[in-house]
Amino acid sequence: MPRRVRKRPDAFTLILVPHDEKPPVSVRVPLWTIYVTIGLCVVGLACLAYFVLDYQETTSQLATLRRGGQQEIVNEKILRSTIASEKKQEDALRVAVAAQQAYATEQVVAREDDISLFRDEVTRLAAQLSELEQFKADIRRLVGLDKAPAEAPSPDAPKAQAQPPAAIGPLVPLADERVAANVSSRGAGGIMSSIDDILQSTQYLLNETIPQEKAALEALRQSVSDRLSKVGADWSSPEELKSELSLYDASPRNWPLYGRVEAPFGYDARRLALGVQPNHEGIDIGGNVGAPIVAPQDGVVISAGWNGTFGLQLQVAHSMGWSTLYAHLSSIPVKVGDKVQKGQVIAYVGMTGATTGAHLHYEIRRNGIAIDPANYLGR
Repeated sequence: MPRRVRKRPDAFTLILVPHDEKPPVSVRVPLWTIYVTIGLCVVGLACLAYFVLDYQETTSQLATLRRGGQQEIVNEKILRSTIASEKKQEDALRVAVAAQQAYATEQVVAREDDISLFRDEVTRLAAQLSELEQFKADIRRLVGLDKAPAEAPSPDAPKAQAQPPAAIGPLVPLADERVAANVSSRGAGGIMSSIDDILQSTQYLLNETIPQEKAALEALRQSVSDRLSKVGADWSSPEELKSELSLYDASPRNWPLYGRVEAPFGYDARRLALGVQPNHEGIDIGGNVGAPIVAPQDGVVISAGWNGTFGLQLQVAHSMGWSTLYAHLSSIPVKVGDKVQKGQVIAYVGMTGATTGAHLHYEIRRNGIAIDPANYLGR
């Protein structure tokens, strides 16, 4: 028997029965309307849930904004209070700075005269040092240190004194114009710059110039003392001193031959045995035949040749009446009229004439008068 297929209803009938005696009312409701109604209800519930959640979120955000606004208000009040406090501090700082500037200005005004006086003292000190430099130059010229010739070293001569140091260079400029401008501006920076300039000049004077001047004066004192000791005390005026020093500078002071002095200046009885005068007007310096003899000072050859008991002899004239004589030579490389220079070879040791051995007979004469060479050799 075939199975019956149950047909799905396509509509429902709603019967509405009133409480009064009216007849019941039936309403046919299609099935699709029920589906639509259910869908609309679901959509309505979903919209209602969305609006509820959105409302809750909006309420929460609004509460957060309210709290943030209150915090901003609090922060604004704190900031205003901080600004007001900083403004008070700034005003107080301005007052303090103004007071300090006023005090600095007063100090600048108060120190202006002191700085000017101090600057003038430093300037006067520098001027006095310059005058001292001129005074030293005058002393050098007076005693002939500037023109004193250098002497060749000798074994018997004392060590030469150290020359005074060179004159100091120019002093550090005091920048007077800059100092005056800074002082007149009466600014703290200007006054400090002026003080720095003056202190720099003062420190240079104290640390550099004055010690150098002291050393130069000590060297000059030693040089002058040594120089005056060579001319003795036989002078009573600067002119006589200059004359004595010029005479000393022109004197033949170097050794013409380094060797042992075998016979001194003066009376020598041994010379009688040689048939010559016992009065020895020079000194005998021992040496080997052929040893070179040098000029002790610049001069001109005035005689050269044989001279009796002196054998081969050479005579040189120097300035200011000085002359030197060399005897018992082996040869003479210069001739009469030749100009010779200090240190130049002018003869050679020999044993010509009346002699018992090779040596140099050496004489120094001043205006033709014999002088003991020992008083000048190595001076």
